[in-house]
Amino acid sequence: WGRGAGGEPRLAVEGWELPCGDYTWCARPRRGATQGRPTSGTLVLGRVIERKVISDFLSTLKNGKRMREQCEMMRRSGMHSITYLVQGNLGELESASDRDRLHAKMSELEVVSGFQVTHTKTAELTYMYVGKLTERVRAEFSTLSVRDALRAPGLVTYAELGEAARPPKTVASTWARMLCHIPHITPHAVENLAVHWPTPLDFFRALDANGRLFAEDVLDPPGKRPKNSERLHRFFTADSYAPAEG
Repeated sequence: WGRGAGGEPRLAVEGWELPCGDYTWCARPRRGATQGRPTSGTLVLGRVIERKVISDFLSTLKNGKRMREQCEMMRRSGMHSITYLVQGNLGELESASDRDRLHAKMSELEVVSGFQVTHTKTAELTYMYVGKLTERVRAEFSTLSVRDALRAPGLVTYAELGEAARPPKTVASTWARMLCHIPHITPHAVENLAVHWPTPLDFFRALDANGRLFAEDVLDPPGKRPKNSERLHRFFTADSYAPAEG
């Protein structure tokens, strides 16, 4: 981080695929480090920034599920400092309702989610903001020994960050993946089965209660539903499985 000959801000960055957020700060061993790629010894230094230009922010608000997923991933990351940065001139929005929605969501992110919310009007001001944070991170860690640095809050390896940010596995998601391995069942049918019976317990209760045609209304195609339901029933109740087709 510094300035060029003409006074323009310069910020040295590397492009990695981050498990969550758009910017973070890392430390790597002096030996074995590869530029542009995290290593097993790469440490994430407790801060992450999610940056949204105003148009992207509005689009994300319309897709509420995507925004919830992004926020949940950052919350699970274990970072002690999470910043949601909105870039652009809010005053230039023609729609007053859009401005109100953005202000309301920014307040919610700060008050409810506990994120630090920052607004910059231009890309250059965003660079300046990230550069100042870079100076702060450098100051925090430059005087610490390796042992003391490893005790800093929110410090995790790059691999640990990915594991923490990943959505937790649920019984329903694991069950859906298992259903994908049943012969002759289409992806659409798997989706229907997982929606109707989201756990193995739900599935086997229906199978026991309704017999061979228990899944007739769930499977496809329509003309083969009874046959496919009988085949599915046989798959789970047969004493032995038929040999795999070569």
